[in-house]
Amino acid sequence: MKAVFIHDHRFPVVNGIVYESSGFDIAFVNRYIELFKKMSFIGRKATIDIPLNKKYRPFNEPCDFILINSLYKIAVKKNRDKIIETIKQSDYAIIRLPSILGVYGISLCIKYHVPYLVEMVGCPWDAISTRGWIWTLPAYILRKITEREVKRAEYVLYVSEQFLQNRYPTNGRQVGCSDVMLTELDSSIIKTRLKKIESLNKDSTIVIGTCATLASKYKNQELVIRSMAKSRLSFSNFRYEIVGDGDCSYLKSLVKKLNLEEQVKFKGELDHQSVFEWLNTIDIYVHPSRLEGLCRAIVEAMSCACPVIASDAGGIHEQIQDKYIFKNNDEIDFIRVINSITREELKEMANYNFENCKKYCTERLDKLRKDFVKEFIMSK
Repeated sequence: MKAVFIHDHRFPVVNGIVYESSGFDIAFVNRYIELFKKMSFIGRKATIDIPLNKKYRPFNEPCDFILINSLYKIAVKKNRDKIIETIKQSDYAIIRLPSILGVYGISLCIKYHVPYLVEMVGCPWDAISTRGWIWTLPAYILRKITEREVKRAEYVLYVSEQFLQNRYPTNGRQVGCSDVMLTELDSSIIKTRLKKIESLNKDSTIVIGTCATLASKYKNQELVIRSMAKSRLSFSNFRYEIVGDGDCSYLKSLVKKLNLEEQVKFKGELDHQSVFEWLNTIDIYVHPSRLEGLCRAIVEAMSCACPVIASDAGGIHEQIQDKYIFKNNDEIDFIRVINSITREELKEMANYNFENCKKYCTERLDKLRKDFVKEFIMSK
């Protein structure tokens, strides 16, 4: 039994070998290999010239990859032929939306009678329209196409509990299941966090941090940097730490231009365990992204009992309390929210987040996901 997974994701390629990457690691792939035994992946290629850190592993059998350099390359006949052949040889398809390759893949699945399940992970309108007015029409078109495809899909797995379901409803079977992977939570975590908060005083340096790829500007670390420059006095005792993969040259040049080198630190890319260790060192997790379905990084911060403030993108309202959410891409509102938080509120946030994240434990979500995918397989 073989399945094909289709999405616009950029897979790192070094010397012709495909490596795991953020959000698409071997643990993620194994979720589907357990069910389908053999997987093909259709996506985009990100050619890397320098060797990857050893923490990243190459994909091996039973996986194969059909990768194109850019979405424009769909127009090349040999690329289309490879995609068509891969889909025709598959028993099932997993289509991750929103994505251009995903929409194209659905049309082929329908044409060649290949059963498909849709993974709905974000809102294309939020992702594209926030780039500027010139993107309004493309955002509207992709939103309408995505609405159509989700509505007519027989099986849809949403990563949110309500947000995406309300905006992109389906007539088919559905389940809300985050793709977060959390281990068992230890009660010592909240105790340690509360002690850390209690130790803060007016002379303390408040460490805030964001963990998100630097390859996509919609993650919007820029908002925090510009806010710190706009309100230097209120941020005088803050340090901002940025974790993530991708090219940080633009953000570094912005930090230099705004004379914030002493307050903004780039930590680089960290492996999964190191991310949790880093989260335990910061005081507030900030997620300024302009686009989210249900945010994994926020859940991971919550699992460390870390206070979180975030933009009102996507399903974030499902994760944290509304009073700690600022308007999307609004520097003034971000400054208002972060400067209004008291030490007692930090304790309240820590307790709330730690308790609320328990619903995202891996064992529970894995069962929910497997049961739904098995139902999809058995229905065909």
